[in-house]
Formats: sequence, structure tokens, C-alpha cells
Amino acid sequence: MTAQLSITADNQRRVWVNGQQVEWTGNEWHQATRLQVPLFRHPERENVVAVLATNLSSQAGLDRGLLADVRWNGALLLTNAQWKQQSALDGGWNENDPAWRTPGFNDSSWPNARQQAGNGAQPWGTVLLVHSNASWIWSYFSDAPGKPDIEPVFFRRRFYIDVNGAFVDTPTQCP
Repeated sequence: MTAQLSITADNQRRVWVNGQQVEWTGNEWHQATRLQVPLFRHPERENVVAVLATNLSSQAGLDRGLLADVRWNGALLLTNAQWKQQSALDGGWNENDPAWRTPGFNDSSWPNARQQAGNGAQPWGTVLLVHSNASWIWSYFSDAPGKPDIEPVFFRRRFYIDVNGAFVDTPTQCP
């Protein structure tokens, strides 16, 4: 089945769905894209959206983040604190190792993302392609002092599609 993924990052992003790269762009945060992406519709089969978001410069206040939604047949998945994240600056993660972007990868040691602000908040304003209830997320609240100019962060969101077509966090048995 095919769903819609609307996504942006401040500043750049690489995006995979179930291990398949669906976008690699240098678009700035105000240039969100809407992509048709493949999902598994079996209630016991894990889906994963994986993103490498990279901030390219520092400024005062909130200045980096990921904002996205996944939509299918009335189901909606938004960026929020349920996403997992791992800063590349913490070491130990290699963007070229495909394991972290595939279903079945154990991300239980990854911290949850920090929800910074809603879509529409300053400094970004409203990003029209992304659902209004999505939140900008990052590995910390990016209004912190002393942050690096270049900062890549890995994000993952695992989910399943139940027999009713809803996005859920745990697998359910097929009837």
C-alpha cells in the first residue's frame, strides 16, 4: 500500500521508509515535500520512517528540527516525542550502516525526541504541506547555548497498521 509522507527538516534531510530511500535533499526547512511511500499493511509487520536530519548553522533560539506527518486512509502519524532520536555527535552511529533505517532494528536504547514547538511556531511559522498538529522535534531543545553549527541527528518512528487501518505502536494479530 502507498501512504503520503509530508516532511521537512531545518536544514537538510535524508529519508527512508522501511529501509528504502525515498528522499535525499538539500531543501531548506520551508521547502517541505509530500512523497508517496510504501507501507506494510499487515498488523504484525513493522513499518519504519527513518530520517537523518542535519542542521548546517547556529543562531540564537530554536534553529533546528524535524517536522513530518504520515497519512493513509484517515490514519495520521505526526512528529512528536514518540519518535526516537540519536545525535550523530554522541558517536557510535554511522549513516552508511543500513541497519538503523530498517524494520527490526532495536532502538530501545535511543532516547525519545524532544518536542520543541508546534507547526506554526516561530521562528519557522506554518509549513503548509505538513499537518498543523505536527511538532518540530530534535535531540534537545535547540534554544540551548553553545550548540554546534553542523549537527546531524538520526530519527526513527516505528509503527504498525492494525486490521482497522489505524496506525498503532504495537503489533496485533491478524484475525
